[in-house]
Amino acid sequence: MKRNVIVKVAASLFAFSLLFASCSKRDNRTVNVTGVGSVSFVPDMVCFSVTVKNTESRLADSLAKTKSTVSSLLEICKKYNVAAEDIKTGLVRTDKEYHWQYNTEKKVFDGYSSSQNTEITFRNIESFEAFSGEVLALDSTGIDRLSFDHSKRNEYESEANLLALDNAKESAEKICDRIGEKLGKTLCVTDSDYTDREVCMVSSADYYSKGISSGIVASPGIITVKKQINVKYQIK
Repeated sequence: MKRNVIVKVAASLFAFSLLFASCSKRDNRTVNVTGVGSVSFVPDMVCFSVTVKNTESRLADSLAKTKSTVSSLLEICKKYNVAAEDIKTGLVRTDKEYHWQYNTEKKVFDGYSSSQNTEITFRNIESFEAFSGEVLALDSTGIDRLSFDHSKRNEYESEANLLALDNAKESAEKICDRIGEKLGKTLCVTDSDYTDREVCMVSSADYYSKGISSGIVASPGIITVKKQINVKYQIK
């Protein structure tokens, strides 16, 4: 029993001596801190998806109606000066449509459907109500996945990174001041796994032309981008 106590004490003294030796090497003394920065802004553009879908007894008729509506949609985009790179039109999808008839317990064929999805970035929020009103007036058209963003998001994210770096340095200086040391040079800066990107989905909508007579009023609110970085400093 006494021998075990002596061994434990010896081990503790050895661990303490290693710690003291490490701290006594001034070149190896460092402090690691985490900094957080955030930037808030009002969005200047709206992102959304327009879906056109038609169901007819003949596939050719369904395709013709969908094609005509998508063509009208692109004309509206042109009218409101939506750039070509802000319009992404997907492929036409076709399918057979059925519904279940409960009284006969049979699946009834409704016709052939054709649908096409178009992703649009609209950069003039002030005109969005009028624009969306014309889009919703088209036959068999729906607007969904409505969201907001900013054309200068990358600049705001860079600013948030710089604020996070400032926050990290301030924290490191406070630590050194508390322990009576001076902060040295920056040794390493790494991005943290944490990034709070309050992206587009600050609002959503799922509207269809049959239920709305006017456009959608855009109320984007405020978006906040948060960044977190890890910094290692030398202690002089």
